[in-house]
Amino acid sequence: DKNDDLIKIHPIEPATIPNFVYGMKDKLPDTCPESVFKTDHLQVMDAGMSNNLPIYPLLRPGRDVDVLIAFDASAEVKKENWLSVVDGYAKQRGVKSWPVGTGWPKPSAKPQENAELYEKAQASTPQEASQKIAQVQEEVKERQEVMQRESIKADSPDSQARKGEQGELEYCNVWVGIKEERNSTEEPPPSKRLSWESPNDSTFRLMEPNATMAVVYFPLLPNDKVPGVDPDHTDYLSTWNFIYNPEQIDQVVRLARTNFKEGEEATKRTIRAVYERKKAARLQQEEQWKIKWWRKKLRNEGDFFGGS
Repeated sequence: DKNDDLIKIHPIEPATIPNFVYGMKDKLPDTCPESVFKTDHLQVMDAGMSNNLPIYPLLRPGRDVDVLIAFDASAEVKKENWLSVVDGYAKQRGVKSWPVGTGWPKPSAKPQENAELYEKAQASTPQEASQKIAQVQEEVKERQEVMQRESIKADSPDSQARKGEQGELEYCNVWVGIKEERNSTEEPPPSKRLSWESPNDSTFRLMEPNATMAVVYFPLLPNDKVPGVDPDHTDYLSTWNFIYNPEQIDQVVRLARTNFKEGEEATKRTIRAVYERKKAARLQQEEQWKIKWWRKKLRNEGDFFGGS
């Protein structure tokens, strides 16, 4: 209903603030980007324009995240597929702990393509950024049109088997990465979503010594236990609505709580399995240190008695 008004202006315009570090090049660390000293104003934008899920800071070197739990209440949660966008970021930054293939399954969602979009979006000046954003937006639009055509084909009777193989995400979804050195430049196979219908198998995969980060994903989906609330179709849950009455707030909170209850046991099992994996690795390392200590002690005592 708001399209006619919103197409006239950009709905989220970057904020412009005075540059508080203008002219301070010699007074700040060398790690500061060169471009920050060259303009008297800074343009800032909602980070959600890049990704609605604030996952990127958790993938920085040194964070060593073991379990990442993401609650996604984005509009059109399946179509936007923000969790899948992290694949491109992880590939661009060389993050090897991230489970490749997370997010809603799409035929054209490839980490390499997402990484290329990130590279094209890099800029050093506001003017350059505006030009690159326009180019990337055009490419995204074309890619969305292709994906829409593929989606229509996927709904045909001939493709029902293939659609069943891709599967739909549930209230709680778990993926786990694997430490695996690859010499090939080909894309790695996507990580399989863990199935808690066979908890022993899923627990085993989480506890494998070469397992890395576990990602637990809760998309805000409609639930029959909370009738009347559909994030994609309920009017007051529109992105452009900023006013909620107490009853509407209670309904949304009730939906989120109900969805979490659906995946509460899977979340507990995931955290427990990762804890046991790290505990086993720690005990093994301690045992190896004990053996080294005893060998060193015996060697020193042998040298002492041999010398005397």
